Amino acid sequence: ELEPSGGHGRSTSSPSLPPDPVSRPSAVSPAPTSPPPYIFNVTVEQLLDPSFGFQRRAIQVVSDPVGFGFVIRGGRPVHVHTVDPTGPAAQSGLQVGDLLLQVNGQDVTDMSHGQVARIIVQGSAVADLVVMVHPNLQ
Repeated sequence: ELEPSGGHGRSTSSPSLPPDPVSRPSAVSPAPTSPPPYIFNVTVEQLLDPSFGFQRRAIQVVSDPVGFGFVIRGGRPVHVHTVDPTGPAAQSGLQVGDLLLQVNGQDVTDMSHGQVARIIVQGSAVADLVVMVHPNLQ
């Protein structure tokens, strides 16, 4: 799978809100067979529906010689799976669990993580991202 890190080996309450659609990971990693703890059944429709309380953030990540410093997974919507704490993505404010809406001005809400990763790595050394995050999880 393509990773925006460049694959270079970097270790990488709203009453209308359904129960825990998104939550940030704890300090303890889940067992390898467990589903990611920070994203559950969030559809693009829910993400874009103002009653669900997600907020839009623009983040610019400038690649270093190793890459962008984050890995994405999932699809429709794609989410940030890991962020290298010493990499450019972390320095730019990208967080695990952020949900991607746009990459370099292109709508990515209906794409797989592989398609989105290709857009990121085939672009310039700058990734302009628009992400959605729930304010209870910031």
